[in-house]
Amino acid sequence: MWTLFTAQALALPVVAPDHRVEIVSIALRLAQADEYSQATGPYADAVDVHFGAHAEHRLIDLLRTLRDRDSISYDAPMTLAVHLDDRLRPPALRPWPARLDARWRPRTARQTARALRKFRRDTDFDTFWETQAPYRAEVSATASAALPVNDALLWLTESLHAPTPDDVHVIPGLLNHHSNYGVSVDLGKGRLALRPVLGVTDRPPDTDDALTLVHEVAHAFVNPIFKAHATSRAPESIQVKRTTVRTFSATTTS
Repeated sequence: MWTLFTAQALALPVVAPDHRVEIVSIALRLAQADEYSQATGPYADAVDVHFGAHAEHRLIDLLRTLRDRDSISYDAPMTLAVHLDDRLRPPALRPWPARLDARWRPRTARQTARALRKFRRDTDFDTFWETQAPYRAEVSATASAALPVNDALLWLTESLHAPTPDDVHVIPGLLNHHSNYGVSVDLGKGRLALRPVLGVTDRPPDTDDALTLVHEVAHAFVNPIFKAHATSRAPESIQVKRTTVRTFSATTTS
């Protein structure tokens, strides 16, 4: 039986930028991926100044190839980012992590993680990340105060009769602009980590983004149900192949 979430049962959610999401987003900006190239303002300018000389790095070439060949775009990179550990090492990939996008393969996920670690060293990413600490703190404070994270979780889990999330980290994506991604991590044994990425535009996420938060968190609960059951009894007129269902569930971001 699933345990319904109560506000008292969940540890205080974290609302803060994440270095894994940012290093992946920076690399995709250098690779000129449209959805990661829309951000403007002081932070985006600082990214361009610090990392611009590395536009031909091995990682950037790899991401361009994966985008063209395997459609590694939109939320697929974010699913990998949140599965990496703090040192950018991937998890065990056999069996395949349930919530790591199927557009990745064991070989390409490992290649990308390895290239990310080299990019981190070669670009001195950690120094850049520390110089942005005041901005990150500002974004975290504004979003933490404004986003109704507990209310959203309570409403969703009770409405959907969904299991209690064991770990919640709402990630303001500093380069994601208008793109938002409802990504999550299966921790095993029925445990779930929510990692929704909310794009930062000309301001941090605030009360106007409450519905966006609900939408992206809902992906963690709804997508597995859709993938498991959408084709089982669907009328012939709307039946789709399971591969199409996987792709749809993985790429729906708005």
